[in-house]
Amino acid sequence: MRNLIAASFSIAAISLAILTLIPAALISYWAMDREMPIRHLMGQFVQWESLDPPIAKIQWTAERRRLCLGQTTSWIFSNKAMDLPSSALPHDDAVAMPVDGPVSWAESIPIPVEAMRSSGRDILLSVRFTWYCNPLQEYWPLEINAPPINLPIPDRFK
Repeated sequence: MRNLIAASFSIAAISLAILTLIPAALISYWAMDREMPIRHLMGQFVQWESLDPPIAKIQWTAERRRLCLGQTTSWIFSNKAMDLPSSALPHDDAVAMPVDGPVSWAESIPIPVEAMRSSGRDILLSVRFTWYCNPLQEYWPLEINAPPINLPIPDRFK
């Protein structure tokens, strides 16, 4: 009877150790996972797709290292800062491309008409890319700020 109790205790102790170590190892791995999904991110203004309402076409290029879900946060600065709608990542055009290697995609970004009434010649577009590659990154995501992009104000609005 003592052997049975001792064996049961040993099995319970081993099970508890396994149930503690596996989640601890997984959480540690997720916490150390800071590899960015893309490198060498560049955006370039291509053209105004529409002026009524203003929609800017931006061509993005990067080197992708892995595929993760995420979103963009965009804003422009024209006499003041203005938030723009966010978009989901990865972009539909980039999903079909290889997971590891160069990727490119075009994105249409609506620009508020008020931004066109700037005293300058350009509007400055800023975009932050945020990724969630594992569950912990819902709280501490991976982020990259793309280099700012100048959007020329069309003559129609000057």
